[in-house]
Amino acid sequence: MLHAINDDNSFLTKFPYEIINHIIAQLSLHNRLQCTQVCKTWRSLLLSSSSMWADISSCSNIARNLAQYEINGKDIQKVKLLEDNPNDAEFLLQKQASSIRSLIIAYRESTQNALLSMTGHALTDLEIMMIAQLTTEACYSMIFNFCPNLTRLEIHYFTTNAQLVDYSNPSQVPSNKTIKMDNEATEAMKRLKILYISQPLPMKQTLFKELVSYFTGLKHLYIEGIYSDGSNDHYQGILDWVDDTFPLLQTVWFMRPPRRAHIDSSMIHRVNFRTGVIYGKHGRKSFAYNCGTIHPNSVDRFLKKHASIIDVFQTTVDYSSKTTFSAMQRFINQDLVTAAYHLRSLIIENFAGRILVPGMNLAFPKFDLDPVLSHFPSLEQLTLLRINLKDTTTTTSSSKENIESKGRNYYRSLKAVEFDYCKGLSRNTLMTCINRFQQKMDYVRFKGLDDLLDDALDAMAENVQSLGQLEFGQKELDCNTVFRTTDAWLNKSLSSLRLYLYPFEIESHDDDILYAEQNLKNTVVDHPPLIVYDREYW
Repeated sequence: MLHAINDDNSFLTKFPYEIINHIIAQLSLHNRLQCTQVCKTWRSLLLSSSSMWADISSCSNIARNLAQYEINGKDIQKVKLLEDNPNDAEFLLQKQASSIRSLIIAYRESTQNALLSMTGHALTDLEIMMIAQLTTEACYSMIFNFCPNLTRLEIHYFTTNAQLVDYSNPSQVPSNKTIKMDNEATEAMKRLKILYISQPLPMKQTLFKELVSYFTGLKHLYIEGIYSDGSNDHYQGILDWVDDTFPLLQTVWFMRPPRRAHIDSSMIHRVNFRTGVIYGKHGRKSFAYNCGTIHPNSVDRFLKKHASIIDVFQTTVDYSSKTTFSAMQRFINQDLVTAAYHLRSLIIENFAGRILVPGMNLAFPKFDLDPVLSHFPSLEQLTLLRINLKDTTTTTSSSKENIESKGRNYYRSLKAVEFDYCKGLSRNTLMTCINRFQQKMDYVRFKGLDDLLDDALDAMAENVQSLGQLEFGQKELDCNTVFRTTDAWLNKSLSSLRLYLYPFEIESHDDDILYAEQNLKNTVVDHPPLIVYDREYW
């Protein structure tokens, strides 16, 4: 039998080395290791390929799981070390893995310090969780002295040092410059193109400005957290300062504070800044803001100045505040519509909708989706999270036919859509949106659609031939829906089906989940988030 397998696979040896490397590079580490078990020919080819160990970021406890293999440390290019396991860093040091280009690491102790020192000149992409007794300036100086060739840095900064805590108290922080960097670090900071900053404790605005001003070559800036200036103007000046200081920035994102990493006894848990693909074009601007951090007047000025080149607009709005809601509604229906008809991504999240009080009726203002679908013919991504939508079912029959006809005949642009516990979503609005789906979609997420779910899934299966990921799930989800969805996609391309079910519901879905797993490429069952928006609280 083994002889037959070897004969069948002997053709592999006839491929050029570059092609074999390219094929292996497309596989996950798990699949690569599985392939080494097929036959001696495959094992020899894979283990001798420089692509075999290029990306080991999906491997947990690499010191234990990869110790049995002869690994050339120079082949390793991508690593993730978040678990509290010093043996992993020691393993990489022993292998002389000095060619690592992309590293995700929780910086805790001297072994990882030595790893950064060894790999630093090769690193171009670093994501680091700083848990250290270092001041802010010492932290950044250390990173850029070790890693002078970084083009992307994502830093989540945790500290036990009292100096950082003092930054949030205006009376204890001097107004003059507080950061002193050496020349080598400052020159390296000028070369950085992409910067993510996440810091749980408030940073004094003067310190923030002084720090960020070193990154003169920035193209993309992502900020998570609150940056205090000691005044009561809701941090009005931050966005204006960033826009004036970095006029060539393509991405300006101020993220909401809760989206951050947190620590337990053994693991760093990360929540990504971005929850999906964000569509934008080179040379245009992507803009995201949280109303609790950025003043509406600053947003107004930014949009009026850049609306003609904005491709991505993301806002996290406190719908319990009529002022912020009115400002957001104005941006969408007036400022953006007049100049940003080319908008490709629109993401709107109701921040207040995440806070649930049993028995409390949250009467948020209503957002009109029809202008969005009408005014942005190039829209590829639409995400609405916990939004109170206007009910369009009261429109006349002729108006409905006109909207649906327009959606069918003129616009086929959407390829990524999410409706997450939106109130007031009518069948008419939903179908108008689905009529704009492309035949090849990247992802579709339906959560909290209730009785509209079956209609939405049927309409989507009719219009779409290829889908990267389909996600849905709520309390009303029944087995028949999973069966019908599976049957609808049996002869089409569906890369992943993700179901969100409560733990006590999973057992009752054993048969339909098994049916989906057997017939579809990939089915994942997840527990719902800790905070679930229930319709009875509206």
